[in-house]
Amino acid sequence: MRRTFTPRGACSSLSAVVAVLLGMVLAGCSDSNNGSKESTSTEGFSSGRQSLTGFLYANSTVRTRYAAEANVSVPEKAIIDKFRALGLNLNDKQLFLYSVEYQSTNLPSYAVMIKGEGNSKLFLYNPGHSHLTTIGAFSVDMMNMMISRGYDVLFVSMPLVGLNEIDAGQQYWAKFHGQAAPAPFHNSLISAWVHFHAVYQTISDNDNFLHFFSDTAFFYALESAPERVERKFVSPTVVGSGLTRGNYQNVSYLGLSGGGTVGLPICGLVKFDKCVLVAGFLPLYLRSQQADSWGDSEQIADSIYANYSYEHLMAIAATASKMVYIYNSHDTCCFSDPIATKFRLDFPQYDIRVVQNYDHSFDPVYIAQEFE
Repeated sequence: MRRTFTPRGACSSLSAVVAVLLGMVLAGCSDSNNGSKESTSTEGFSSGRQSLTGFLYANSTVRTRYAAEANVSVPEKAIIDKFRALGLNLNDKQLFLYSVEYQSTNLPSYAVMIKGEGNSKLFLYNPGHSHLTTIGAFSVDMMNMMISRGYDVLFVSMPLVGLNEIDAGQQYWAKFHGQAAPAPFHNSLISAWVHFHAVYQTISDNDNFLHFFSDTAFFYALESAPERVERKFVSPTVVGSGLTRGNYQNVSYLGLSGGGTVGLPICGLVKFDKCVLVAGFLPLYLRSQQADSWGDSEQIADSIYANYSYEHLMAIAATASKMVYIYNSHDTCCFSDPIATKFRLDFPQYDIRVVQNYDHSFDPVYIAQEFE
């Protein structure tokens, strides 16, 4: 039985947003990362997006590749088969598998594109920590609705879950801080949620580790092709300029839970037509007031949020994308009332809604209305 959602306190405009941006936090900038500067100017908004891009991607060395379903490797075919088992209405759609290769680790990073002939709209969906074998029916319904409306769908996953679940027969490694040579992971460290995401903070990488969580969101900028190819990573600097939207006239993002957490910086880097984040995050001062809302390691890491607080990221995202934040009144995971309503009241300048729902999920019919 589908639950009915009733939005409370929906805000109709983002025009009253006041941005509080950080000072110089980029590699190569003259200022250090201590302290911040406030700005409410359009120039300040723009510099906030630029600095966030540099924070995550100034030194990027990763490479992306993609392959049509018929040309994937045997291990990759297993990923595609699990995705097909979700029960999506694929009909005559083509599937493409996108992947990232890092110099610092071989941990998996995949996304699947569902592509239809002549589609001019793209829908990105990140269901957070969902495994492919346990993903909710509401997620499948949501993607099927968008497919039926003529959207291509890019399905992305959090690290080490979903498309990125580790292969027990594979040996995974990383280069760690202070060591030039790579070292192997014990598989139990990267297969036991919720602490496994903390391993990304230990990997030797010149950019902030959060990029491991956002990389796959930019795969749509690659041109699909019937054969495997390899290309340099598509920088969000270029994506944000609109130069790599390809033939898409509309690009939107939906993130649930962890997909909403990482969706906040993603929606600040890329100019989405609509960005909907469901039960995705709370500022740290609100998390501390509710035990089940403290969050996972990547949601409270000082290396990120000392430089870009959630409040700052919201201000940056508001300059790039049309944002909607949705929370469940009785969420079984996190960010439920009364703290969700306090968040809405503390930030009236944003479109923050608390809906009546007794699960960590969403009503696809209600959410789909945001993309009409």
